[in-house]
Amino acid sequence: MKKSTETDPQSLVQVHVVEDHFEAEILLGALRLEGIECICRTHEEIAYNGLFVLQRGWGAILVSRDQAHRAKEIIEEALRVYGRDPFQEKPSC
Repeated sequence: MKKSTETDPQSLVQVHVVEDHFEAEILLGALRLEGIECICRTHEEIAYNGLFVLQRGWGAILVSRDQAHRAKEIIEEALRVYGRDPFQEKPSC
């Protein structure tokens, strides 16, 4: 039987939806600097030429369940530092 690890997709939870590749790199870097293992699962689908990116965001940051609360705190701070309010609503079309 395979041992479950922190990067096993079944043990991960989504903590943030990123708008683009640049936001993902900034937030993944901030999390890793704090010792939090994380991955970004992108929503890009080549066959549909980005159709679903507008609905679901560019990607999702995933961390282990036991690190989720701390990861959200780090993400909120990183977004403030880089000039984006994490609680700001996105404009509706």
